[in-house]
Amino acid sequence: MVKTLPPLNPIVIISFYFILVLVGSILRKYYFEEISENTYGTYTKKKSVINQYFAKLGWAWTTLVIFIFYLFSGKTKKSKIYSLIRYIIASLYWFILCKWAFGPGIFNRIQLQYGKCEVSNKNGEENTFVSATSISCHRVHKGHWIGFDVSGHVFLLVHSSLFLLEEIWPILRKQASYLLDKNTLPEKKQRARKTCCACILCLIIVFLWFYTLCITTTHYHHFREKIFGFLFPALYWFIGYQFFFPRYLPVETKEIVKKAE
Repeated sequence: MVKTLPPLNPIVIISFYFILVLVGSILRKYYFEEISENTYGTYTKKKSVINQYFAKLGWAWTTLVIFIFYLFSGKTKKSKIYSLIRYIIASLYWFILCKWAFGPGIFNRIQLQYGKCEVSNKNGEENTFVSATSISCHRVHKGHWIGFDVSGHVFLLVHSSLFLLEEIWPILRKQASYLLDKNTLPEKKQRARKTCCACILCLIIVFLWFYTLCITTTHYHHFREKIFGFLFPALYWFIGYQFFFPRYLPVETKEIVKKAE
């Protein structure tokens, strides 16, 4: 019997990310919360290379590696169409929550509804409050934002990681089995190597998102903001990959498996 990678266990994968957010929040509460952001290390500051050029462009990097994977996955036309539709749905979910929903994104609407920006007056007068998102409060008004803010970083990092894992893992398991099987034809092994390399590229991004998520949970945001940031991608993953996609847009259909074999 040819050995291969184990299947993704839904309970293990979602529990892993939940525990990561929980433990990170506890560390922030009892240790990092007392430390000034100015004393953070090079890779934990908001202006770090990882945050500015990777985390803030998270979905762009996710898009890049997943399309490289689709290119070298060896999928049939039908499977590629399914993959593209799943990607579009995941992108729309991210876009509506974070960017635009007939106006501000859902997360920005939550900020405007449940938060406010406190602006200090230089003339010794009482501070004034203006309606603004947390980002515009700091950048435009130079104020202090008070209120509830769903962690967009936690949402993006978990959403991207779960999406990549669900998309690549079934294919990676199959192609890895071809590489480990001594009876696999040379041409088939060559295709399997290309696919596995594309999968490894995706896994590098997943690991980078894991590292960034560790920084975010231990250094930034309050506990409930990170929990809600986790719940939104968890809900998408649960409904999409545990119920809807296997029935209507499967990662691998029976016909595709037979053809691959």
